[in-house]
Amino acid sequence: AALGRCQMTLLSGQRLPLQGQGTNPDEPVTIYVSAINNRLVDVDDKNSRFENLLFLQLSWRDARAKRAMRDSTLAFRNGTLDKCNRPCTSSWDLARDESQTFAPQDSCCDNVWLPALDMTNVFELPTGRLQPYQIFVDEDSDAVAWMTAIHGKYFAEMSFRSFPFDSQKLVMQFGYLPKSIVSAFVPSSATTRFLVREEGEIVSGWDVEDIKVVPKNTTQEIEASYFLSAFGTSPPNPDDPAPVPIVSAGVASDAELVSFDVEIRIVRMWKYYILNMFLPLFLLVALSFSCYLTPPESLDVRVSLQVTLFLSLTAYRFIITDALPQSSQPNSLTNLIIVYYFCISFGIPQSVVVYMLCDSSRARDEMMPPAKRSTEGRGKVVSTALKMSKREHSGELAALIDLVSLAAVMLVVIIGSTCIMLG
Repeated sequence: AALGRCQMTLLSGQRLPLQGQGTNPDEPVTIYVSAINNRLVDVDDKNSRFENLLFLQLSWRDARAKRAMRDSTLAFRNGTLDKCNRPCTSSWDLARDESQTFAPQDSCCDNVWLPALDMTNVFELPTGRLQPYQIFVDEDSDAVAWMTAIHGKYFAEMSFRSFPFDSQKLVMQFGYLPKSIVSAFVPSSATTRFLVREEGEIVSGWDVEDIKVVPKNTTQEIEASYFLSAFGTSPPNPDDPAPVPIVSAGVASDAELVSFDVEIRIVRMWKYYILNMFLPLFLLVALSFSCYLTPPESLDVRVSLQVTLFLSLTAYRFIITDALPQSSQPNSLTNLIIVYYFCISFGIPQSVVVYMLCDSSRARDEMMPPAKRSTEGRGKVVSTALKMSKREHSGELAALIDLVSLAAVMLVVIIGSTCIMLG
């Protein structure tokens, strides 16, 4: 964890957002966590990542804080301290003026204890990011508040089975601290928007529904057992004098650890996908219904229509693939396309069957021997009536098959679309 912090600090050219300092308190402290979300910048559902700007405030009680802040400030003002490494606010440059107050903009917080928290699922802290912070030490009490802006990109586990009616849980995970230092992280305030008053979309295609702080408690042994049993390929070697820690280095396996996650619940704005993806698909398959209203004798027309619609559906599928989230799980749109493929393809063998049915009586008449035709010539009126009756019967049967097929395909489209869309 320390190596990761060092590498990330060097790469970004800035200190980590929650880089701790100072001497740990004698007694465990309770830290209250407020998650004030400024803006969800981007959701990359193709790579399962998201970018977010969060104002995180940690507050606790520390009787040493006021004295530590005063000593650091006075040392800087009288020249004993050459440089203040951690001003109490990032918005001001400190002046060596002993007549100033101990307000955050005039004070140095070098000796104030701050908890060190890693960010375990962060993918990238953008170079050149703004990282304002403020440390407030209440002179009338022992309260301490540390608010800092965290702008980062994170990994996220996403599921798209209900696309485009899906919701996702975006999690910002923070590292564990021993319970001997922090007794508990307690959720406090949380807002989905901060400093942005305008109405409208926060991020393209998504709406932020909820944000909350979720405290966690575990031990090194529990975490190690979980990951080794669920994902491990080999257990630690019993002769290894210092096996790789799963959670926190330098902590006993049975030591209690505490941490917290910030969970952001987002909901996809589905109307765009309905109008631009699902509706054209439905209209495309609805055109195939006209096949069953075309005369059965027009086999070439019916087959060419179905083949054209099949190829159009295939081309449309390739076009919209780039706009879909990349996942090995089938989503509602891919399932819908499969159903529509079946409905369109069904019309080709069905058209062949009704064509052969209508053509059967005519083929028998053409293949009838001349002698039999002359014999039947005596009763020409009766024979003609029988032929017409047979053809009408064949035509009625073909029309009935067309109507039943049309009703069946329409039911499959309607019921299948409804079930798939509702999950």
